Amino acid sequence: MVHEQKRDPSAGARRCRHPGFVGLGLGILALGLGGLVAAQAPNYFQQYPGGYTRAVYEIVTEGLEDPIRLGWTVEPASASDSDDRLRVVTTNEVIARRDQLETGVANGVAQAQLLLQDEAIQALLANRESLEPHTVFLLSGGARFVTGARETIGGVPAICGLLTDPEKPDRRTFLAIAEDPTVPFPPWMQLEEEKPSGGRPHTLSVCTSLALTALAPGRRFVEVFRLQLVEFERRE
Repeated sequence: MVHEQKRDPSAGARRCRHPGFVGLGLGILALGLGGLVAAQAPNYFQQYPGGYTRAVYEIVTEGLEDPIRLGWTVEPASASDSDDRLRVVTTNEVIARRDQLETGVANGVAQAQLLLQDEAIQALLANRESLEPHTVFLLSGGARFVTGARETIGGVPAICGLLTDPEKPDRRTFLAIAEDPTVPFPPWMQLEEEKPSGGRPHTLSVCTSLALTALAPGRRFVEVFRLQLVEFERRE
């Protein structure tokens, strides 16, 4: 269950390019994409209104210099109104050194699955229509989702927020949730961990309305994972 509280908004090796992967790398990503299909927003296909949807996401993760690009297309299987079948196509592309194809890629896709299947995130996605800007939402287990403004990411309007869990005090997840049920995954997820050194220092490339909410005096958070929508197309 989600409860809300209003808040004040002012407060070395050769790099290789593969449309897929060879050997073990291909198997890792194929399994990963299968997991992502199963981890999209709750009841995505049951609620899908029809028409054509195309989305492209980028995954930025530790262990990879360049992002993984994930493509997602959904369209009717035929032109017949009586045919309820859908054609779903997933694609992937990454530029990485050979030694990164088996570790960085696997870690990035696995992290995406774990986040998308997180109980708190699933609850927020299931209640997306109830979310409002500049509100504190209390979730089962003590997690809090503090929202900022409604912003546009990859061409899709979404409510930005910061999710924290008292059981994981050294971690926090920035999250943007779209009301549009045809968007398969959140337009933006950024996982950060508290570390004394190293890593990619915290920055907000989107959802800048969360700048004040993200302040943590005396603490140092670094980005360890990011999933972001970069292209979106929708036709009825």
